[in-house]
Amino acid sequence: MKRYLNRLNQISKEWRTFTDSSFSDESEERKANETEKNKIKDLIFDIKKDQNLKEIEKDELVEKSILHLAQSSGCVEDLEISEKILDILEKESILNQKLVDLFYENTASGRWD
Repeated sequence: MKRYLNRLNQISKEWRTFTDSSFSDESEERKANETEKNKIKDLIFDIKKDQNLKEIEKDELVEKSILHLAQSSGCVEDLEISEKILDILEKESILNQKLVDLFYENTASGRWD
């Protein structure tokens, strides 16, 4: 479990680097945004596939990952990218309604209100 928490911490650090970066154009920034958010999707898939984790550990790690994704979603573009990831996770039966609700309750988009 610890290695996944370390990986999530690394993704968080990389997210902060992304948000502090400047890009030559919007398409470059969107591509980098998608890359960063897809790291969370990949992490969740890896967690769910790990046979050495107990279900309760998987649930806890997925929840922490969804929270990170939500907190990294503060504008329309962020939400569009994140919702694509949520759709993929739902189609794979990884997300339930509780996790979807957790995502929307914790998005950072409220800072723009």
